[in-house]
Parts: sequence; structure tokens; C-alpha cells
Amino acid sequence: MDNIEEVSFEMTQLLHRQLVTGADQFASLLQSSEELVYEEGFYKTGPTIFGLTITEMASSKQHCDIYIPVSAPIPTAELAYVDQIGCDSALHLRVPFNKGIEAGLQAMTQSLQSQGRHYADRVYIALTRVYGEYWADLFIPLEEN
Repeated sequence: MDNIEEVSFEMTQLLHRQLVTGADQFASLLQSSEELVYEEGFYKTGPTIFGLTITEMASSKQHCDIYIPVSAPIPTAELAYVDQIGCDSALHLRVPFNKGIEAGLQAMTQSLQSQGRHYADRVYIALTRVYGEYWADLFIPLEEN
């Protein structure tokens, strides 16, 4: 994977939900987050972001944080408001959602391990729809050596 790069990222004004789910449920979680009904005057302002633990990715169940950027804080019974998420230094790669996430994560972690870099056991996946297809921006936060 040639397009791996080091970046910083930050997202602000987010609705947050934490749950335990299986990898086979990501598509339905994505669809339900895209179809949320917002009150008049409030709207989604960016890509839906999933936060996952890398070492849980092969498990049948994993802890998942869902972040939805919105125009104003509108917490509900299921969604809490978060001011911001992000990190100063992360490894980044963009891949097709339906066939690139696993291979992309493997390439990224192998690259980091071969360089002796320390990284968090966490990946943020920002999902963006482009011409009817979803693309995944993978971000692995880096730690200082």
C-alpha cells in the first residue's frame, strides 16, 4: 500500500455512542448512522467515524465507538455529545470500505512494526460516501518512542 502517510486529525462537535458489536454488523451500523433523523436546523457535518481496538478486530465481538459530526450539540438517550476527538500524529491510509480495511490495517501495522514505531491499539475509521460507494480513511494514532 503506497499511500500510507503520517498526518494529524481532529473532528469537533460530535455525537457519540459506544457499543459492543460484531464485524459483520458494520454495514448496518453505518446505514443506521446515515439515516438518523435530526431535528430541524441540525445536520450531519462530516463523515461517520468508528473507533475500534485493533487487537479486537479478529474477535467475534468488539467494542466500538461511533462518532457523528453535527452542526450543534443535540444529545439523545442513545447519543452523548463530545467536543472533539483526534491526535497530533497518526498513520493514515484511504481504502475502499467493502474490500480494503483488513488489508490496509495489516499494511499499516506491518509498516509501523518494521520501523520500530509505537502506536496505540486503536484505529479510527472515517467513512465517506463518494458516488454511491463508501471509502474508509484509516487513522492509527502514533505514540512517542
